[in-house]
Parts: sequence; structure tokens; C-alpha cells
Amino acid sequence: MTTDAAAQARLFRRVSWRILPLVGLAYIVALIDRSNIGLAALQMNDDLKFSAAVYAAGASAFFITYALLEVPANLMMLRIGAKRWIVRIMITWGLLSTAMAAVREPWQFYGLRMLIGAAEAGFFPTAIYFVSTWYPPERRGRAISAFYLAFPVGNLVMGALAALLMQLDGLAGLRGWQWMFILEGLPSVALGLALVALLPDSPAKARWLSRDEADWLTNAARAHPEEHGFGALFRMLLDLRVLVFGAAMAVTFIANSAMASTGPIALKEAFALKPDQIAALVSATGLIGMAALPLGGWVLDHSRHRFAWLALAALGLASALLVMGAERSAPVAIGGYLSFYTFMMFTQGLQPALPARYLHGARLGVAIAGVNTLAQFGAFSGPLILGMAHKAAGGYADGLKWLAIAPIILSALALWMPSLLALDRPLPETEDDQAPLSAPA
Repeated sequence: MTTDAAAQARLFRRVSWRILPLVGLAYIVALIDRSNIGLAALQMNDDLKFSAAVYAAGASAFFITYALLEVPANLMMLRIGAKRWIVRIMITWGLLSTAMAAVREPWQFYGLRMLIGAAEAGFFPTAIYFVSTWYPPERRGRAISAFYLAFPVGNLVMGALAALLMQLDGLAGLRGWQWMFILEGLPSVALGLALVALLPDSPAKARWLSRDEADWLTNAARAHPEEHGFGALFRMLLDLRVLVFGAAMAVTFIANSAMASTGPIALKEAFALKPDQIAALVSATGLIGMAALPLGGWVLDHSRHRFAWLALAALGLASALLVMGAERSAPVAIGGYLSFYTFMMFTQGLQPALPARYLHGARLGVAIAGVNTLAQFGAFSGPLILGMAHKAAGGYADGLKWLAIAPIILSALALWMPSLLALDRPLPETEDDQAPLSAPA
């Protein structure tokens, strides 16, 4: 293939239009199935008499199995292929999410949330790894942030759908929250089956690429998972970069998961907002994110000060949480809520793609799984912090103030990362990277 820059740009545009919408749509469905619990709880908790502590435990239970199975899931992905693993994940989590409509007791709530976490384990690292196999490192920030647009789009769609599905309340004897789980879970199964035919496994399997184009993309991405040894992959999990990236994601996820699962309930409790008003706010965060998230991807690829920008955004997150926790005026608190998601979407355009800029190949798949595993400790903690604050103080406001500590820590980590990890150069390959995956006969 020609090395002409214009020809390469045309090729990457074609790849992006063929690959990113499919993987992004899968992620939209994943986010809806994972996060709709926050909107369903507006009715569900009252119907099932779930206390704040019961709900917080169930919201957090997802992340236990998700974190425990993240790395094993990605090692399995390297064996059977990223596309097959994405398909398997989508079908199983879709069926389990639909089953949430049958929950009646706390133990059923806990159990299904843990099963959904087990089913979804590995999806995000697999998706990031899959996208990375189509792009060289210098283009991954924009590609991954484009894929990650699914995050705000998911919020936009989830808020709009929730308002509609809640209106089905009483149809066939089911409550609105039950219809939400059913009609948002089944599309995951259908999309998973559709991806079998629509999504190519790799550039070499894409019928819309010439042989020269496929070979050039494969070499440019440096993605050869069959040429890496398990010993090197496990050592990757203890690499300082993985540990630091993971710690930074963990403190980010403390705030993110708490707001996703409990933010709607906190707004309802503090200001007596109606479910349709809260759903509209969730949709508004999606619109905000569609502008803020690509900006984070651009900063990752083009700015030499990407870590300083991450630190500033983290301070913005902390400020928004403090405003929400201290303010008793609904308009100001809502402004804090929308500001929180502005800064969060910017960080999510920048932060999750950081490992993909400095690692490659099968190392990248396991590195992202390791980072995401550590991040789930934060995701598990966020809803529990708000649940405990509610029990101790009779409201969520104090919990929001305590959550502000997490992004302050993120800001400090972001400023420390470049000197600590020598992030001005990619991590070199080792001799172990050339060992085969399978054991010798």
C-alpha cells in the first residue's frame, strides 16, 4: 500500500465508518444494561421496599464479579478472538439483564447483579483491544474516544428510553421499571447475534479491504496476539504503568459509578424531582458528553500537556461534587450535576485510552484488563460510600462531599504520572513477547 498521507487518511476513515459504529453500538447497549439500575430504582426501591443500604449493596455487587473475572476473561479472549468474545458477552448479559424484571427479594437482586457483572467482565478491555488492532498508536486516542462516544450517547438514549418505558407502567401487569429491564435487555441479545455477520475479526478478514490494505493495517497496528507468551502477559499485570493507570482509573470510577447508580436517587430525594425530569437530566449529560469526550481524545493525541489537562478536569469534578453536596437550591445543584458530567466525559475521552498509547499487541489487551480490574475497586466503592452516608446522615449530601476526595487524588496522580512512568516513550518489547501463547507440545 502507498505511504501517501492522503491515502492513509482515506483508509482510516473507511475503517472508522465500518468498525467504530458497530463496536460503539455494542457499548451503548452495555452501558444501558449496566446503568439503567439508577433510573429503575426510582420506582423499584419503593415497590420492593429496598432500603438505601440494600440498593447500594446490589448496585456495588455487579463490580465484585466484574473485577474478579476481568483478567481471566481477557486471557480467554486472546485464545478465542475478540469478536467471538464480544458476541458471547452481549448475549449472556442481555439475557441476565432481562431477568432483572423478575427480582422480588434482596438476595435475588444481589445474585443477578453479580451474574451480570460476571457476564460483562472483559467487554470494555476487549473492545478497546479490538479497536486498537485496527489503528497505529498515534491514531488510537482519536479512535478510542470516537468509540467511547457511546458513553454519552448511552446516557442520552437511556434517559429518553426511561421516560418512555416508565409510561408502560401497568401494561400486562408489569411496572415501568420491569419493562425497562426487559426492553433494554433483549436488544443486547439481538445485536450480539447480528455482530457475528457484521463485524470482521481483523483487518485480514475484512472483505472490504484489499490484501495490501489489510497487511499494512496489521503491521501499522503491531497487533499480533498469537506471538506473545503467557509469562509476559502475567508480568504485564505487575508493570508499574498498569498499576498507576489502574489506581487513577479506580479513583475516577469511585465518583463515576456513584453518580451513575445513585445520582438520580439523590436528586429525587433532595429536590423532589419527578422521574421524567431526572430522565431528561440523564439525557442532557449525553449531549454534554458528545462535545466534551472527543475533546479529551484530541488532547490525548495532540497535546504535550495531556496530564495537566487531566489534573484540571479532576479538580473540576471535585468542585462539582462539593457544589452538589452543599447546595440546597435545585437549579444550582442541577448545574453541579451537569458540570460533573462535563468534566467526567472529558476525562473519559482521555484517560481510558492512555494505555493504548504506550502499549501494544496482546500486552495491550491484558494491560487494559489489569487497569480495568483495579478500576472496579473504585466502581464498587462509590455506591457504598453514598449508601453509608445516607444511613449515617439520613441523606446523600454528605456522601457527595466525601466523594470529592477521589478526583482530588486523581489530580495529584495525573501530575505525578509523567515523571514516575517516563511516559514520553513507549514501553519496549521484551524477548518474552515473542514466545507463543500455547504451551510447547
